[in-house]
Amino acid sequence: MDVLPINKSINSEYYCEQLDKLKESFREKRRRLIKSGAHNRQSLHDNASSHTANVSQQKLQKLRLTFLTH
Repeated sequence: MDVLPINKSINSEYYCEQLDKLKESFREKRRRLIKSGAHNRQSLHDNASSHTANVSQQKLQKLRLTFLTH
């Protein structure tokens, strides 16, 4: 994950890039998580526009990531 630069806002494009990085990180750590029994993690989304944008929702479905809605 990246640190957001000063004076930059999170939009759906930036958020989708972060989701790609998150998915790759999960792939790298998957074996260790499965062995520890922690492979079924979920994250919570709030109603931020970058989270609710159609392009973000489509990216979540494509990557098969599970997020709980607020």
